[in-house]
Amino acid sequence: MLLKGFNLRTLYLKLSKYLNSVYEKNYGTLWYVKYQIVHSLDLCVLISFIFFVGVQLVVMPIYSALFFYMLINNSYRVYNYAYSPQQIEVACGDHFKHFHSASLEFIYNITFRRAYVNSFTLVYKTLKFYNNYSLGNSNLSKKTTIVIKIILHFIVFII
Repeated sequence: MLLKGFNLRTLYLKLSKYLNSVYEKNYGTLWYVKYQIVHSLDLCVLISFIFFVGVQLVVMPIYSALFFYMLINNSYRVYNYAYSPQQIEVACGDHFKHFHSASLEFIYNITFRRAYVNSFTLVYKTLKFYNNYSLGNSNLSKKTTIVIKIILHFIVFII
């Protein structure tokens, strides 16, 4: 039948011959990948990683407060754009402060700048999501479904 003459030993020999030929052809690449993996486990890298994770956890409440403030601010700006003829456009700002101290620059970037850009991105993606799903839908149940999808998308993005 289908497996009549099937021999595990023959399959093993053919498979090992194939894998050995692949290994011989790519020996240099495999050696380089192995070298990079072994030598990337440096004590300084590990200490830096733990330090930066700790700093991120310490400034997380500040980032969260700034994120929700900027979220409300950007939503208000979009609302003004939609209903006020004075506002020409809504764009993410690119004029951020620069500090001479690297530590202040790092803290500023992981709190204020990241909160500003992420909140604007969330508002933009939510409006884009709404625009893609709301075109041509005038039924109340479909609009309710769209609003629920937007709220779920918003919550998942925040989490």
